[in-house]
Amino acid sequence: MIFDRPRGQWDHVKNPAEDAPVAQAHRAARLTQAVTLLADEHRRESGLSGVMVAGALITACAYVAAVVARNNAYDVKGYGEFLAKHFLRLLNEEFERPVLH
Repeated sequence: MIFDRPRGQWDHVKNPAEDAPVAQAHRAARLTQAVTLLADEHRRESGLSGVMVAGALITACAYVAAVVARNNAYDVKGYGEFLAKHFLRLLNEEFERPVLH
């Protein structure tokens, strides 16, 4: 296994609590990866264009964000602005990243 290590090497390092920000960020990253893989698989199998898949994912994200905002009594305008800035930052970072073939 890739992550095998000598016994005792990291015993002093504790796993983060389930609700710790690091643990939640890790689970969120896994969700992002899973959704991305599922979307690509669905695109290939269904013949949808990338534009249609992106639109469907943005729509789903808006639905989820609305529920989160409503359930947490967030200011929807401020929350929407935060999400839009986050989206644009990630879009630009991903666009500028070199594509490996």
